[in-house]
Amino acid sequence: MNIEEMKKNDIISNFILSYAFLLTKYTLNNRVMFDVDYDGEFFPFPFDFENTSVKENIHFIKKYLTSISENKGFKFKDYKKMGKNNISATKLVFDKFDVMRPNSDYYFFVFIKEKENSFQIKVNYSSGLYREKIIEDFIKTLMKVFINIHKLQEGELSSINIGSNNNLNEFHDYYELNEVHNNQYLYNLFDEIAKKRMEKVAVIYGAHSLTYGQLFEKSNNVADYLTSEDLLGNGIIGIYCDKNIEMIAVMIGIMKAGAAYLPIDTSLPEERVKYIIKDSNVKTIFTDSLCYEINDVNFLQISEVITTKKNHSITKYQSKNLDAYMIYTSGTTGRPKGVIVPHIGVINLILSFNKSMNMRSNMKMTQTASIAFDASVWEIWMCLLSGGQLHIIPKNMMTDSDKLNNYLTTKKIQVAFLPVFVAQELSEQNETLEIVITGGSDSNTKLVDKFRGKLKYVNAYGPTEASIVTSYWIADELDYRSVPIGRPVANNDVYILDSSDKPLPAGIPGELCVSGVSVTKGYYNRPKLTSEKFHLNTFGNKSLMYRTGDLARWLSDGNIDYLGRIDTQVKIRGYRIELEEIATLLRNYSAVKDVFVNVVTDEKTQYICAYVVYEDKNLYSREVLRKYLETKLPEYMIPSFYFLMEEIPLTNNGKVNQKLLPSHKKIRNIQKLKQPVSDKQEKIYKVWKTILSYDSFGTKDSFYELGGNSINSVKMIKQINQLYQTQLSVNHFLADATIEGLEKLIIASTQNFSEEILNLLRMNFPEKLFDLKKINEQTILFTNNDEEDVRKFLKCKVPVENYPMYIMKSSNNFKLTHIETDDEIDSKLRFSIIRELNQFNKSFKKLDEVKKFECSSPQNKFFKKKDLRLFLSQLILLHLMKITLLFQL
Repeated sequence: MNIEEMKKNDIISNFILSYAFLLTKYTLNNRVMFDVDYDGEFFPFPFDFENTSVKENIHFIKKYLTSISENKGFKFKDYKKMGKNNISATKLVFDKFDVMRPNSDYYFFVFIKEKENSFQIKVNYSSGLYREKIIEDFIKTLMKVFINIHKLQEGELSSINIGSNNNLNEFHDYYELNEVHNNQYLYNLFDEIAKKRMEKVAVIYGAHSLTYGQLFEKSNNVADYLTSEDLLGNGIIGIYCDKNIEMIAVMIGIMKAGAAYLPIDTSLPEERVKYIIKDSNVKTIFTDSLCYEINDVNFLQISEVITTKKNHSITKYQSKNLDAYMIYTSGTTGRPKGVIVPHIGVINLILSFNKSMNMRSNMKMTQTASIAFDASVWEIWMCLLSGGQLHIIPKNMMTDSDKLNNYLTTKKIQVAFLPVFVAQELSEQNETLEIVITGGSDSNTKLVDKFRGKLKYVNAYGPTEASIVTSYWIADELDYRSVPIGRPVANNDVYILDSSDKPLPAGIPGELCVSGVSVTKGYYNRPKLTSEKFHLNTFGNKSLMYRTGDLARWLSDGNIDYLGRIDTQVKIRGYRIELEEIATLLRNYSAVKDVFVNVVTDEKTQYICAYVVYEDKNLYSREVLRKYLETKLPEYMIPSFYFLMEEIPLTNNGKVNQKLLPSHKKIRNIQKLKQPVSDKQEKIYKVWKTILSYDSFGTKDSFYELGGNSINSVKMIKQINQLYQTQLSVNHFLADATIEGLEKLIIASTQNFSEEILNLLRMNFPEKLFDLKKINEQTILFTNNDEEDVRKFLKCKVPVENYPMYIMKSSNNFKLTHIETDDEIDSKLRFSIIRELNQFNKSFKKLDEVKKFECSSPQNKFFKKKDLRLFLSQLILLHLMKITLLFQL
């Protein structure tokens, strides 16, 4: 551009506006400030972006420059020397190219100088903060904005497009295209593999395994059963079970029958489970144990169906249903929402990823995620469609790094899907591991350095609405300041858009949107929400485009850098959580008048905090609120901290003023805390202080309400066991997760109360039989006596911390000295007794009746349906006795 075309003052004003406008884009802040050095004057320039015309903004700047000129007596340089040096961190310099380096006051200088009827731009910057390519992109974009501002004097400032179709083409050059067809289905591809590998092991869980041939046969049995019994209903079939090998056969069989499977996590509260069942309108659910009684819902025992042969022709019932499964995710309304995922998106991911990673048949891979989490779909099908061997990892092993490392090593696992916090604990001595895959935004450069040169590390990103994975990054030798989420999966387009849906160039943050074969149909029975999140792609092939709500930016090499969330969704310990869902449930609580839910971050972890305003503050109880949420939300969504507020502080524009919210640490500092009074309590306190990086707590505070979680609780118990030579587990600790409760556990575990309890019982009931055993770390009292008499006696004679967890009554005599409780043996026997167990179900008391029995405080924590199911499914004595009654103390 010829400089004579513009007056000098216009050039300065246009550059100031261009720079200010660009800073608002880079910082995502409508208010910015930077210093200007022009014509011997130094002054700060504040800019407040409003959607006004370019002409109006130029007029404001000219007026501001005039006022600066008229007040030359006040030197802003002197103002900075007085210590007021936090005005801004960038500087715009006109008419000189001083050799200036970033210092403590500035980390970014932009020099603009007239030269031979044109102008030149030079940037001095901190190389520790910016790469050269980023600066080059910045200069190009600044020039583009400057030219557009000169041309669009009458247009609105927001109409300026800082990207272009060239940007789209530049990044799309990195994309891959693979051939994938709508007439492909996961079960078809599986059958092709299975028929070639009938004798090869497909799935392993503990001591149990299924070959591809067995998986093929059992899945056919499931499909036959569903179709012959006319159980397909609305085309959605539920699966409600803990991890086991048969669940894989059920998933495949449901799809073969032409339905989509709906996995439901057994750890969810009853109310949430029932909501999902009702909302999905599912009429048939596969289960492996006791389940809820729900009208019009048919519960099928997995162990029975997979062994039932109907001998139907498999081609007879195969349907061209495009849907593979449905996953429920957190929702802003206080209720989860169902996402229906077609076969084609998953197939596209598996085929493209397996090709890029050179997956081989016989590779041993892990399955770690809950089946209700869509990562499990990737784990399962990546393995099966490559002819690999899938190792289902027990949930408790995921929180014990020693056990996990031992398993990965002894089983010679080659591909591991792991949450970031688990991957960080992997042993560096493992020689068989070839690929480690983690999920998206949680990764860090330390993890990259840990694996560099030793194995392939993949960081993947994607919402459920885009068929699990949108992009992935394979670690290379380049150094990144944060771990990228990579490039798009084949046959998908990713766009980084501003608030006006304009594409953005490299380096500028915007909303990540995805289009292509991976984009799903939307939300089940949520047409309004679907229309808000799924739009027509106007940039490409007119397919659907999903707005993720995630903030990201392009890197100059075509990778994507994840920056966080635009809305109230957050990611805690690998789970995507809608904070508004938590807030909505709290608002629905009768005593709550107003609420704000937020996430705070400490050095090592994130916490959910709930700030509540009560109608009557005298009714406030943190414990009551937490128990209320425990009936409605999964554990990972329950806030760690609750604060009673007079009101929620607001800014002038009506938004929550988060700066005025109390810190969770400051709040606890003013509370009366019960200090440690014994040597054991002192030592436990020191361990907690180290684990939590926090010291404002007392002996009655819950470890989990101080920010503890499943990961650091394992570390803490491990240290306690080393300190006191005990064999405590997290399960023991859950009942009373305080320092005082842990002290009692230590005392109890270092004394032998078993013989004392048995002697008391035998003296009081000389004609009856008693024995105490530990099964899966839970103490079980076996007897042929009236259990109510035993319960009353123990309550009077035995300290509460030494109560057995369960009483089992047998009508026959028995001898139990040969019981083996090793985890491996439990695992071997579990599935052999399921059928036997089903025959006894009717003889058990109803669960709601069992609850009527008075329970000790440590046991209340355990008394959930899940615990009862797990306990029943793992008993190894059913071949010795007939169970006639079960209840908890």
